[in-house]
Amino acid sequence: MQLVAELEQADGSLIKSNSIYFDLAVREEGKNTPVFATRFDYSDGTVIKSGSRPYIPVSQYDNYTLVYAAYNPKEIPTTVKVYEGGNLISSASVSFVRTELQSRAMNAGVVQCSMVCGTGQYVFSLEVSKSDLQIMEPTDNMVLKLSATGRSNSDVNREEWRYNDIETVFTGFKWGGDGWMNGALRMTDDARAEVRFQPLAAPESNATGAMAFMIRYKVTNVMDENAEVVRCVDKNGTGFVITTQEAKMVSRGNSTVITKFATDEIYNIGFVAYPKAGAQSTEDEKLNDNMLYLYVNGIMSGSVQRGASDSIYQDFPNILQWVPAAVRWMSIPCVPTLSI
Repeated sequence: MQLVAELEQADGSLIKSNSIYFDLAVREEGKNTPVFATRFDYSDGTVIKSGSRPYIPVSQYDNYTLVYAAYNPKEIPTTVKVYEGGNLISSASVSFVRTELQSRAMNAGVVQCSMVCGTGQYVFSLEVSKSDLQIMEPTDNMVLKLSATGRSNSDVNREEWRYNDIETVFTGFKWGGDGWMNGALRMTDDARAEVRFQPLAAPESNATGAMAFMIRYKVTNVMDENAEVVRCVDKNGTGFVITTQEAKMVSRGNSTVITKFATDEIYNIGFVAYPKAGAQSTEDEKLNDNMLYLYVNGIMSGSVQRGASDSIYQDFPNILQWVPAAVRWMSIPCVPTLSI
């Protein structure tokens, strides 16, 4: 079923309203095939022709929302898997109620998508208009990437957040009022997250002293301005720490970059360490010989050149922790990425 309003003007031309496309789910006694209900909105009044499948119009790199409900006579709640271009982007346990899945369109063009529930399948697509921006994710030597995009508290694996073999351990989550909400990991009260990874441990080989770490987050309702919310520091003080209003990184030789900022804003914090330049170094590496930088929202906000024997590596490697004990809530939309 599709709804659209039309206004006929004096010259006979038509002005269309936005249109709403519904697929209705009808439960029939004696039938065990899962059914889907969906809603698709079109601001330009598009009408889906008979025999065609609905689609979601979206610009490249923008977020989109899939609205659906699923009913499986064999199990309530039931597991619904959503695929985008053949890739599984969500696996959620849902009741027969309106469910919204938020994700991001990264590839331009028409992307075939589907929802699978038991033996039932619902096919739709994304029509992604190409962006003028040329964005390429840096993946060289990436060892860690975690993202909250597409996650929800209904996920069958809601307590799993991993990158390859690196796991995250959650404690204190209620998974209601916290957890995966609005494209972020929201932590309140006693909720904690620990990434079982030591980002500042010296590698067994090719220890160049170079690394880049980035995190996107927000804190609000702060009770202690000096409280640490992100921490990876050893007992000698080597490492990085982010409080509610400050970001700081200290090398083994006590070279320090530090900056302050306000709360209640989303920040992208980055720590970047360059290696010591040598004969085979690139021009960029020679220009930034042994430099340590701190970035806030892409703006260089602190820098220092480390000594020849200084190192970013910890003597006693620590794991990455989120410990927002002094804030009412903290959300992490995309955390973290680390390249070495």
